[in-house]
Amino acid sequence: MKLPYIILYIILLTNVCITVYASSAQAYKSIAREYTILATHFHHEGLIQKSIDAYQQALCFDPYCISAIIALADILRTHHKPSFAIDYYKKALTINPANPTVWCNLGICYLDTNNAAEAIRSYDEAIKQNNNHAQA
Repeated sequence: MKLPYIILYIILLTNVCITVYASSAQAYKSIAREYTILATHFHHEGLIQKSIDAYQQALCFDPYCISAIIALADILRTHHKPSFAIDYYKKALTINPANPTVWCNLGICYLDTNNAAEAIRSYDEAIKQNNNHAQA
C-alpha cells in the first residue's frame, strides 16, 4: 500500500526539481543580460578591462549568451588581442554558424595572427552565408 505513495512522492519531487531548475536557468540568463548591459556601459566609458570582466561574468551565468560572446570577441579584436578573440568568435559560430559578420571578424583576426589560409576560409564562409555582405 505504501508503494503508490512513494511513487507519487517521487513524481512530485521530480516535478518540483524541474520547475526549480527552469526558474534557475531563467534567473541565470537574466543575470547574464544585466552583466552584458553593464559591460556595454563600461565599454562606452572607455573602461575596457572592466568591460571584458563584465562580459566574462555574463558568460559565467549563461555560457551561450551570443551577444556577450560576440561583444567580448569584438573588444578583444579591436584592442589587439586577436588570438583571444578567435576563440570567442569560434564559440559564437558554434551557436550560430550563419552569421557572416562573425565570419568576417574571424577572418580579420586570422589575418592579424598571420594565418592567411584560415582568413580566406573565413571570408569564403562569410560570402557563402551572405554574398551581398559588405565587409566580405
